[in-house]
Amino acid sequence: MYVRVTTFQIPPDQLSEALQIAEEVAVPAMRQQAGFRGHIDLVDRANGKAVSLTFWDNEADITAGESSGYYREQVARFASYVTAQPTREIYEVSTVDLQQ
Repeated sequence: MYVRVTTFQIPPDQLSEALQIAEEVAVPAMRQQAGFRGHIDLVDRANGKAVSLTFWDNEADITAGESSGYYREQVARFASYVTAQPTREIYEVSTVDLQQ
């Protein structure tokens, strides 16, 4: 499994609105992508930082979404909110240990 980590810097007073767009528009679009397995959004409300972790079957699925324009389209939805260019990193998941 692989994870794409995208970091956004958003003014704190606009963070809730941006997160609503993510839930209503970006997440449903993600669910339509081949290899998509889930997501986790992390926020620092005081500083306006948001980190999106999206989980994929393999790196090829991430690459396919980027070459098709899907990823660029989703990031563009937040252009009016971000105060800096979002960053993107890809990692292979090596360990997961979640307690229920």
